[in-house]
Amino acid sequence: RDENSEPEASGAEEDYYITLDPPYSCKNAFFETVEELLFVKGVTSDLFWGEDRNQNGILDPREDLDEDGELDFGFANFITVYSMDKNEQADGSERLNINSPEADLENGLNDVLSSSTISSIQTSGPYLSVGYLLDVQGVTTSDFKRIVDRITVIPTPILGQININTAPRQILLTLPGMEEEMVEAMIAYRSQEEVNLSNIGWILDVSLDEEMKKQQLKLIANQITTRSYQFRIDSVGRIGDRLEGSSLTEEERPFAFKRILAIYDKLQDPPRPIYFKDISRQGFPYNPWEQPESP
Repeated sequence: RDENSEPEASGAEEDYYITLDPPYSCKNAFFETVEELLFVKGVTSDLFWGEDRNQNGILDPREDLDEDGELDFGFANFITVYSMDKNEQADGSERLNINSPEADLENGLNDVLSSSTISSIQTSGPYLSVGYLLDVQGVTTSDFKRIVDRITVIPTPILGQININTAPRQILLTLPGMEEEMVEAMIAYRSQEEVNLSNIGWILDVSLDEEMKKQQLKLIANQITTRSYQFRIDSVGRIGDRLEGSSLTEEERPFAFKRILAIYDKLQDPPRPIYFKDISRQGFPYNPWEQPESP
């Protein structure tokens, strides 16, 4: 995807792809769909799709290739090219960039922090992430959780953030410095009823060492969010009825179906599809003669 023609270690550029049969050019640009990874050197369909060939999140008959009784996902289940956060407060108002001399921190934070603490924030920067506010004298853990949604160190909408409220274990483990112990504690905490997950400050409430939590938040604050604006919709429709008394098996009974995959973007007003594809060839996502199950 880079714009030059100089291959990185273990990488490939134009001189490799034009030798394939059929040959094709190196894109030298951002991916528009995740399926484009199948054009990349070394990416096989087995790596990309895994055992979940019909992409329904459930281990179906004939998908258990290694016969271990568990669904082995390919990395298609964990990646996207559609990910952007508004970098705004929950109410839609602008966040205060604590690295900007023009940010009116006094009026924006004085209901939580004292004037002396705000002055310390202004003189202690610049900050690599909002998590570094936890090092500022006068900013308590409680204060941080109240103001973290109001502030930022990034001046534009943010690409590629991970929603820590919904991301699976495999994705959380990709965050900088993240250890299994921290991931398990986060998943256990967010699974409880009636906990406040409205902003990234909830990480400070998980059951782990206080200093460990603070250090981890410093590292990952720029890569995480608690909101999502892009959503995947997998829809299927069919025509056909169960044939009572038929000698045909359920798999042999004929019916017609259409399966459509769409990505909707709520950053648009009104929300609109930014990706739309007929994926009927991937197969029916559940037993057509039973009610569907959620993955």
